[in-house]
Amino acid sequence: MFFQRDRRALTGWWLVLMLAVLLACALPAKTSSNDNPAGEVSPQPERPAAATPMAGSTLAPPAESNPAAWRFPGEDAEAVRTFRSRMRYTVALPDVGKQYTLMEMRAEVISGQAEHAIIMQQEGKAQVEIVQIGNQAWMRSGDGPWLMVTSDQIARVLSSSDDFLQRWGNAEDWQYAGAEQVDGKAVYHYTLDFSAALPQVNADDWFYSAESSVPVLQGASFAAKTAQADAYVFKDGTLFKIFYVIGGEAKLADGSTQAVEMHSAYEIADINADIQITPPAEAASLTEAPFPLPENAVAAGGMPGVQMFTVPDTAVADVLAFLETHLPGAGFTVSSKMGSAANGYMLTVEGNGATYAVTISPAGADVAISIMGGG
Repeated sequence: MFFQRDRRALTGWWLVLMLAVLLACALPAKTSSNDNPAGEVSPQPERPAAATPMAGSTLAPPAESNPAAWRFPGEDAEAVRTFRSRMRYTVALPDVGKQYTLMEMRAEVISGQAEHAIIMQQEGKAQVEIVQIGNQAWMRSGDGPWLMVTSDQIARVLSSSDDFLQRWGNAEDWQYAGAEQVDGKAVYHYTLDFSAALPQVNADDWFYSAESSVPVLQGASFAAKTAQADAYVFKDGTLFKIFYVIGGEAKLADGSTQAVEMHSAYEIADINADIQITPPAEAASLTEAPFPLPENAVAAGGMPGVQMFTVPDTAVADVLAFLETHLPGAGFTVSSKMGSAANGYMLTVEGNGATYAVTISPAGADVAISIMGGG
């Protein structure tokens, strides 16, 4: 398989997130009481963009564009400094000319520095929004409040998903189709037919989200028949667009049959455009403690009313001593204290008209601080 982690580091949470969402076909989609829970978006199934052959397209492609060397944009910050990406996962019913969006993610990326992604499903409604700048990240669901999390926390939630591209054969299985122009870009086109592998898997697994998301397919059973892919890459092997289509037949609950296709697609645009990514407006309230903390304390998460910090390479007793020394000068007092240096402390801190419940806990070689309240 290509794109294996021991051959190439998959950097950036946005890539982990993209791969996990692309694998959503293995997960149940949230249903709705309306007639179009997945969001019908197009009267015809979506296909790869039309391409124009380039002069010399029959010549052998450059070695750098060979599938064994493919990489996602953002892994080389010099070649692709900034870009916007779009990933979508859809189900199409070709016989009736309908297509439904099960999930879509749009992202903008400053390579190696910052990312902003919105994941949408159910008629295009924003479900999850994530902003990462450096080693700080914020997330919110729908119109809910922003939560501060770490990049590692985001990766842990999603890293159980397998590498999406590992599922589609070896690098040598892709066939070179020629040099082309797509969206005004010079690219190298590769194709893959992996229909022969379909009998080895349960077709219901491929179409699970279609069955659970599109009313006419509920209760259906499936037979997968064809599976094809198109990839467009730049000379250096950076993926520009990649499309997968798995075609099959659904046997509906009433005994009739319906052609069905599962589409996955990823593409980038606005390469090296002027992209600005800033923290959410609420970010300051999650990262700035209401009273003095050790100068090496770093924000480690939070939500409205709760802030979390980590003090690296220190002991609970040292953090407690710091607070008891510095809080009075900032107008705060420790009005109650429970616990021990070995297991941590629970404090009540009062000052400037506010009361906070503070915990100081051992976290390996570090100390975790939680600050709650303020009202």
